[in-house]
Amino acid sequence: TAALLRATGGGLMSGIGRAIAVAEHLARHGATGVRALARALNLPLGSVHRLLTDLAAERVIEQTPDGAWQMSYRLIEIVDLQIDQVGFP
Repeated sequence: TAALLRATGGGLMSGIGRAIAVAEHLARHGATGVRALARALNLPLGSVHRLLTDLAAERVIEQTPDGAWQMSYRLIEIVDLQIDQVGFP
């Protein structure tokens, strides 16, 4: 996908790059199942599952009642801390 190609520069992607690609996909496309996410990002299912569980452990994403994954508000909380530091009104 375009997100994956941007994240990798056309090459191999680091773990952080994969996590960002997952977060970006969920932010752009909404709740997505693990298999659909793996297909969309052209990543192995097991790798995507590990990324999802790691991101969920950090409260960056959350699982919906039907088993799909979606963004949580954790990144907004982090950005809000940065905005406070910068002093935006």
